[in-house]
Amino acid sequence: MDRLVYRIFAASGVAYVALVVLGNDILGGSSQAPDPGAPRAAIAQWLAVQGAPTLKDWGSLYSECLGLLFFLVFVAMLAATIRRAEGGGGPVAMTVLAAGATSAAIKLISIPIALAAIYRAPQGIDIQLGAALIDINNFCFILTWAVDGVMLAALAIGGLRYQALPAWLAWFTAVVAVALLAAPALIAGPGFLAMLLFLVWAVVSSITLVLRPAGHVAAAATP
Repeated sequence: MDRLVYRIFAASGVAYVALVVLGNDILGGSSQAPDPGAPRAAIAQWLAVQGAPTLKDWGSLYSECLGLLFFLVFVAMLAATIRRAEGGGGPVAMTVLAAGATSAAIKLISIPIALAAIYRAPQGIDIQLGAALIDINNFCFILTWAVDGVMLAALAIGGLRYQALPAWLAWFTAVVAVALLAAPALIAGPGFLAMLLFLVWAVVSSITLVLRPAGHVAAAATP
């Protein structure tokens, strides 16, 4: 893999975090749905004040979707890095790719579920149905924590076993993997901190791999 191509793909991790934060926290910050486990009355009140989606809302949605597509690119690059170090076609790289693609798919599917409730709210929507749609969206998000944890666990194994990542980054990846796997059981407490840690990991990993391509990339680029 050429160094320049590798670095472009590695930078997709930073693009993913930037676009998701822009879409979810900046453009969509004022219209955030109630947290998972919120009482039905709170969801009903939130749906009642929702108007028709604005240009800002559509910008938020587009930014999140685009960020998830960059996430897929980042996952593919990580899987390719492990695959080359592993010797090609091994289970560790395939687990990284499968778990990452599954996580992105769950997130993408959850967006239109929530959008259906928001879009229909101004026209009148049954509160129980609206609450169910919002809950499905929230729990899809929580489910991705565990799936991302599996991806990072496989990535940490590949980084430590095959030296596909710097040792410190592989260990950091392992710590974040454990936090993500435990997070769904701690949703009422510090569970959300694991997701914030995952975003930090994505930025750190992306920058590290841009500045310091893996050894096999340097070797492949040398005649």
